[in-house]
Amino acid sequence: ANITYSWNPPVTVASDTAKLRITASTPNQPSTVHESGNFVIVGKIYIDKPATGYEWSAGETKDITWHITGNVQNVKITYAKDGTNFNKVIIASTDANNLTGTTGSFSWPISSELSEDLVSAGAVAQIKIEDAGSGLGGYTAVESDQFMVKGGLTIQTPTAADVITGDPM
Repeated sequence: ANITYSWNPPVTVASDTAKLRITASTPNQPSTVHESGNFVIVGKIYIDKPATGYEWSAGETKDITWHITGNVQNVKITYAKDGTNFNKVIIASTDANNLTGTTGSFSWPISSELSEDLVSAGAVAQIKIEDAGSGLGGYTAVESDQFMVKGGLTIQTPTAADVITGDPM
């Protein structure tokens, strides 16, 4: 007979070697033990910011925010200006729940250096957040909605202190 039992995995555990053991015994019968193969229990990360429609500019500092369920202690944050190649590590590890027990934030100073090459070609950029502490990042990685990182422009001269006179001749 097939019997099912619904259960909620523990939220305080993160493991890629979890197993279930079921023991059944009936008086005057030998006990029966069955054990599952390994399976994974991980927390879940949800990205709140950036979201669709956000336009961030190089040279600004913007907050990346998220909330979690389950056991996630530290997160790694990466950036892909094309939404595909997450090769820019924003931070390798930061506290996953530094705002409350289930929410976190990281202030990202978006570099305006041309060598950083962070400007996206339209609203295609994405942030990826994954569990950095448990070795289970591949199971927990989540990507943000697509957004835009625009280039910045700073006028260096003239300044407000400069007086410019024109020569009509």
